[in-house]
Amino acid sequence: MPVATEFDFSGPYLPLKLLVRVWGLDAAGRPFTQEAKTESISPLEACVSGLHSTVKVNDILGLSYEGRKARFRVSAVRPPVDLYPGQIEVRALDASLDIWGIDFSQLPIDRPERRNADRFRCQGAISVWQQEPQYPIHAGVSDISVHGCYVDVMYPLPAGTKVSLALNISDVVIRSTGLVCTSHPALGMGVRFGEMSDKDRTALENVVAKLAAAAKG
Repeated sequence: MPVATEFDFSGPYLPLKLLVRVWGLDAAGRPFTQEAKTESISPLEACVSGLHSTVKVNDILGLSYEGRKARFRVSAVRPPVDLYPGQIEVRALDASLDIWGIDFSQLPIDRPERRNADRFRCQGAISVWQQEPQYPIHAGVSDISVHGCYVDVMYPLPAGTKVSLALNISDVVIRSTGLVCTSHPALGMGVRFGEMSDKDRTALENVVAKLAAAAKG
């Protein structure tokens, strides 16, 4: 089964959880229909999780949201890992159909940067200091790479904010400076790692290596 370790959206996108209905034929050719949720969306694409049926790259599926329907082609498949559900990436077949009802051109977000390192889903905690001696923001971390992480927080800091970080991933503590690169109100923020000690860098690389090995099964 073709597998994507890093979904690659084009255009502006939102890490937004929406309840959608998905239908089509599974890998065995059996029809199915079920509810699932998006993890991220762009004008023509979506990352969908919680799909119980097995599908393959290039399969055609139908998606509907708030009564709007369109056909999508599966462009990537990520199988379940540990407690994390599997995900698929889909791309609309007809660019003229819009099921999201969102004007992406009015969103204050940019095209996500092309990453030169894979991100991996994780469960962790993070403390973020904007400046000393303020109290830190305590939040969760949902994915990580050797270059940065995504912090799940209701009130994210603005993009461009310099921060200090203390992560705890699988009981491994990693400290670093950082820079907020993306900020999505009520969702979270993407943070790029900055300066860290050799010890912390080694710890980070070990954590990511273990997540990578787990993702490969």
